[in-house]
Amino acid sequence: LDLRFQQAGGKTVLASAQHVGPLTVQRPFYPEEETCHLYLLHPPGGIVGGDELTISAHLAPGCHTLITMPGASKFYRSSGAQALVRQQLTLAPQATLEWLPQDAIFFPGANARLFTTFHLCASSRLLAWDLLCLGRPVIGETFSHGTLSNRLEVWM
Repeated sequence: LDLRFQQAGGKTVLASAQHVGPLTVQRPFYPEEETCHLYLLHPPGGIVGGDELTISAHLAPGCHTLITMPGASKFYRSSGAQALVRQQLTLAPQATLEWLPQDAIFFPGANARLFTTFHLCASSRLLAWDLLCLGRPVIGETFSHGTLSNRLEVWM
């Protein structure tokens, strides 16, 4: 999924969204007038071993975008193959990104590798979180086995 944001008419717009595979986006909405709010959608509902998902977003100068998801990302048990998620987000000068995805839930036996990279300029602004839930503790399920590699980088 490749997303490009730019300024038009005093607000941030989604200039292009190209996708291959199941990842897509909902139509942008504007509860804060000039800020573009966008939901990332993954219709299959879960990520399994062998899945490879790539998200790339580029914010042009002065853009303000909030990106989230309607629900948690679920990483299911794998029979051996690794699930791979790559996320690369690039902010031009004076751009603001609010990267607020829902949590990622890792079921026992999941085999996952996540890479998230933010590229910032000195004048860009980032508000981000990376919420991971190992197992489902509310129902007493722990992440008793499986593998998770999670790498988060911020570059200036």
